[in-house]
Amino acid sequence: MGIFSSLKANNESRELSEALIEHYSKNVTEDETNIFSYVKDEKDEYLLVSKVFPELEVSVEDYPEEIKKKGIDTPEKLRKYMYRTQKPLSFDKAIMKFGEHQVNPKKILLDPKKSNPYPIEKITKFYLIPKEFPKPHAIEFDFDGKKESFLVQRQPLDSETKLWFQSVDDKPIKVSYYLDVESHTLDININFKIKRCTDFSEALTYSRYMDAFYTGKTKLFDFCLPKPKLDLEQTDTYDNYNTRLYEKICKLEEYFSTNLNRQFFFNPKVMLKEEEHVLIHQLYYSLILDTPFKMSHSI
Repeated sequence: MGIFSSLKANNESRELSEALIEHYSKNVTEDETNIFSYVKDEKDEYLLVSKVFPELEVSVEDYPEEIKKKGIDTPEKLRKYMYRTQKPLSFDKAIMKFGEHQVNPKKILLDPKKSNPYPIEKITKFYLIPKEFPKPHAIEFDFDGKKESFLVQRQPLDSETKLWFQSVDDKPIKVSYYLDVESHTLDININFKIKRCTDFSEALTYSRYMDAFYTGKTKLFDFCLPKPKLDLEQTDTYDNYNTRLYEKICKLEEYFSTNLNRQFFFNPKVMLKEEEHVLIHQLYYSLILDTPFKMSHSI
C-alpha cells in the first residue's frame, strides 16, 4: 500500500525543500578515499579503480556512446552525471591525470613495490568510479502527534534538478521523496507492508501512521503535508478499515493471553483470508463487546 503527497511550488514548498536540503547538508558525512584502489573480479583479474575524478585529456568523440547521446561534452558534466547516477565508466582512449599520477587506460603498468598492493605489474582494466553518496541520515516525521524517525539515503537518479531519497532501514513503512531544487516541488511516497511487521501490535502502530498520512495529519519540519491524491484503484474517500481490523486483533490477543494464557493465532506475515476477517469480527463482538455478531455490523 503506497500513497503520494505532492507539494506544488509555493512559499511553503520552497521553505520545506530548503529545510530538507539544509538538514541533508548538516547530517551527512563523507568518507575519504584514496586515489587508487584495486579490486579482484570474478575472472581472477585485478581492476584498477579511482574515486577521485581526474583531469581528462580525451576528445568528446572518444566518450562512451551512452554519454555522448546525453549531450555530455565536458569533464565537469561527466563528473556530475557519474555522481548523480552512481555509474562507473571505463575509457579505452584517454590520458588521465591524478595530480602527479598519469594513467593511460590502454596500457597500465605500475610499480608493484610502490603503488600496487598486489604482486602484479599489469592491471587488466581501468574504471572511473563516482564518489559514493553520503551515508544515511535520520529524518523525523510527525504522524498526528506520534513522531517516527527514518534513515534515508540519496538514490541514483539521472536528473540535473531532482534529488531522490529513500529510507534504508527495516521498518514496515518505507519513505521515499523526490525533491526538485529548481522548482521547489516535493513528492513524498509512503509505503506500508504488513509482512514487515513482527506482530499485530506493530502493524497497528504503523497503520495509524498511514491513517495520519492519508488524512493530512502528517508533519515534516513542522510543515503539514497535504492530503495525498488517491489513485484510480482506490476509493475517493479514505477508509481506515485496516486500522480497525488490527485494533480488534490486538484486543483479541490481549483477551486470549489474559483469559486463556495463550497467544492468538494470526500472523501478520500471512495474508488473512476473507473468512478469517469475518471470524475476527465475530470473535470481537462476542468476546470483547459481549454482544451477538450480526452481519449488519460494520466490519
